[in-house]
Amino acid sequence: MDPIADDSSMPTPAPNTFIVPPIFQNPEADILIKSSDNVEFRVWKPMLVEGSVVFKDMFAHPQSSEIAAGPVPWPEPAKVIDRLLTFIYPIVKPALDSLDEVFTIIRAADKWQIDVAVSYLKDVLVSKRFSSSSDDAFRIYAFACEMHFLDVQDEVAGTASEWDPFDSALREELSHMMALDVLRLTKLQLYPRTAFDEHFDDESESTAPDTIQPNAVSLVFQAHDADMAIVSSDGIEFRVFKLYISGSSTILRDKILQLPSYLAGSSLPTLSLTLPSAILETLLYYIYPVPKPYSSAMSLEHVMTCARAAAAFDIGVALQAFRQELVMPVRLRSYPLRIYGFARSMGFEEEASRAKSRAILRDPLEHRKRSDFKELTAHDLVVLRDSHSALMNNLEAALGRLHYPLLYECQHDEDPDPSRRATFGATLIPAMCLAMTDTALFSTADLFHLFGEQSCSMCGIHFPDRFNSSQEIMMEVKQVLDEHIMLE
Repeated sequence: MDPIADDSSMPTPAPNTFIVPPIFQNPEADILIKSSDNVEFRVWKPMLVEGSVVFKDMFAHPQSSEIAAGPVPWPEPAKVIDRLLTFIYPIVKPALDSLDEVFTIIRAADKWQIDVAVSYLKDVLVSKRFSSSSDDAFRIYAFACEMHFLDVQDEVAGTASEWDPFDSALREELSHMMALDVLRLTKLQLYPRTAFDEHFDDESESTAPDTIQPNAVSLVFQAHDADMAIVSSDGIEFRVFKLYISGSSTILRDKILQLPSYLAGSSLPTLSLTLPSAILETLLYYIYPVPKPYSSAMSLEHVMTCARAAAAFDIGVALQAFRQELVMPVRLRSYPLRIYGFARSMGFEEEASRAKSRAILRDPLEHRKRSDFKELTAHDLVVLRDSHSALMNNLEAALGRLHYPLLYECQHDEDPDPSRRATFGATLIPAMCLAMTDTALFSTADLFHLFGEQSCSMCGIHFPDRFNSSQEIMMEVKQVLDEHIMLE
């Protein structure tokens, strides 16, 4: 029987079996690597150590000889490992098949800290093969945002801006982008010759409160009969009572239980926390049942930093207070955008909702304080922009349904009282703004008929006081919003 004609007894190779190149099957090599799909590579250990920081640290471990004795698992598919090894070895680099493959290899190279591969592939991303297409450029820009490749973002932003980042078809690409990343593309599209920084007018801010040491630790936290000490990251000591600290947080309680016991007359058991003294002192004020000396004067940045710390250490009594501080009216009026982004990042849904109702009164794309976008994700910005647009469309539609009487010449109204008209304008427009909020008591139609139609007290002829159309009202509403008129 011809063995070639009848090969039923011969094993059939799996259709997707990966064939390892001969260079990675060297029988003299000293390390056997095994992929996540059970493909083995025999390679040189010095190559791995020089090429990958992760492998360098792995083989520097005291038990590295045991690790190298058997197959070393490398939890990546064989094809990915093959690509990574070509960058580690001094051989010709093969062309990559697609943009998706470039993304996959870069993610793996970044994870295993194979810097030579990351550097090479970043150049591939900005090459004409990929970056000249606006479709690919947008995907590259989004990927660069995910990986924090600022140089790649700079290279492809111009071409990527040919797409509207708010297009619903592109929403999936925004998942790893921040609000400022999206805003950059929008501004580039509208103002291609204007530097991004010129769209903001942030004033220089003083040193953040959380970076400043207290002038002196409060006497409350210098108790001579304290039974423990807490030391801040900047070396300030607070002498406190375990009962208060352990009662405020299970995390702190567990840390206290791990402290060594001490004898009378010896130094206090000391707990070191990675918190600046200004933040630590503020937290202690909320843990202790004492008056809060400067709660009304805390900056928003200080409140947010304290809230993060309270959440990290699960100090519920402090976190509850900081969440309330976050949405104080004076802060919501000035920083709705920033508070919304922070509340969203912390999972504070109620606070986010309250901040959103303020933030959408203005177009977020026209906001000129860069620091207020710092906490916002791209998704957050999309939600705010869509909500603002819907709000303005609803207002315009409501105004469009109103009836506007003809203008009449009235002999008794030849010299209208300018103060009355000024009062009318100052009343109607803020009322319109207020009507746009969730808690409005009047509809826009109610407000127009309440303020918009006047009649001569002598002859009874009706005439509109100052507006001829909904468009005029909308223009003034937008002007007021742009001037940051916010109502309680």
